[in-house]
Amino acid sequence: MIVSYQAMQRSQALADALQDLGRSDSARALNLAVEIIHRGIERGWDTFDVMSPLSDVLASNAEAVVTALESIARESVAVRRVLWRLKRQTRPFIGTDAWQRLMTVTGETTDYTELETPVPPPRPQLDADEEIIAAWFVYEENFWSFSEVHDLCDSDPALAWSLTQELIARAEDAGEIGAIAAGPLEKLVREHADRLWPAIVAKAHADRRFVSALRGIWVFEEDGEVYAWFQELMRDVDAEPN
Repeated sequence: MIVSYQAMQRSQALADALQDLGRSDSARALNLAVEIIHRGIERGWDTFDVMSPLSDVLASNAEAVVTALESIARESVAVRRVLWRLKRQTRPFIGTDAWQRLMTVTGETTDYTELETPVPPPRPQLDADEEIIAAWFVYEENFWSFSEVHDLCDSDPALAWSLTQELIARAEDAGEIGAIAAGPLEKLVREHADRLWPAIVAKAHADRRFVSALRGIWVFEEDGEVYAWFQELMRDVDAEPN
C-alpha cells in the first residue's frame, strides 16, 4: 500500500496537468483525452475508468473542441461509447448546442454495442505528452491507496498512524511531506488524538522530519481539547503552529 500511495502521490502533478491543459490548450487536451480513451480500452479498462479527461475538456471548453470531437467520434467507437457514458454518469457541463451535436454523432452507440470493434493503436505523442499520459494511468491505477489510507484513519487509526509515519519517512521532498500532512496526518491528529496523542508527542520530540509534517496541518478550536494539545506541542518543539 505504501508503494502504491507513493506512486499515486508522485504522479499527481503531471496527471493534474491534463486538467490545466483543458483551459489553456483545449486542442492538445482533447488529443490526450482521446489517446487515454483508446489506450485504456485497449488495456481492458471500462469507459467509466477513462472518461474523466474528456469530461474535463468538455467542462472547460466544449465549444472550442466540439467540431474536432465530432470528427473523432465518427471514426472511434470507443469515443462514442465514452460520450454515451458521460451522458449517464455526469451532468453535461457544456452548452446545449454542443452537447446535442455530440449526442447526434454518438447515435445508437452505447457501452454495450460494437464491443468487438478494435480501438485504434497507440499514436506516438510528444515526450512531454507521453509523460502526462503515463502519469495519468499511474495515478488512476494507484488512487485506491489514497482511499484505503483515508478509510483506515477511521477504521483502524493505529494502523493508519503506522502507515503515515512510514510515508513521511519515505517522502522525497517537502511537497510530499506536505501532502501527507494535509491528508492522513491531519485527519489522525484532529479526529483520533484521544487514542494517538502520546505517540504523536513522542514522535515529535524524536523526529524533526515529523515536526516539519506537523507544521503542515491545521487544527482548530472547534476540534476540542486537541487544539490546546497541539499548540502546546508545537511550542515545545520550537515550531510555528498554523
